[in-house]
Amino acid sequence: MIRIQPISKDTATEKQQAILTTVQKAMGGVPNLISTMAQSPAVATAYLGFSHPRCGGSPGWPDLPGGTVCLWLYRP
Repeated sequence: MIRIQPISKDTATEKQQAILTTVQKAMGGVPNLISTMAQSPAVATAYLGFSHPRCGGSPGWPDLPGGTVCLWLYRP
């Protein structure tokens, strides 16, 4: 049973559409997890910022609307 419905491109707002388009270009598709998180553009943007860190841009990962936080993990 799905409690939170994923966003489709047909019903997406402008901000949601920007996120879905960015993910589509970068990954070749939009995972259900991200399309569900897109119910709240702030949540989707934060998740993508943490799971795909970029400072000054990463190859293959376009900038997301609204900016994101870079997270670098150091593992010796």
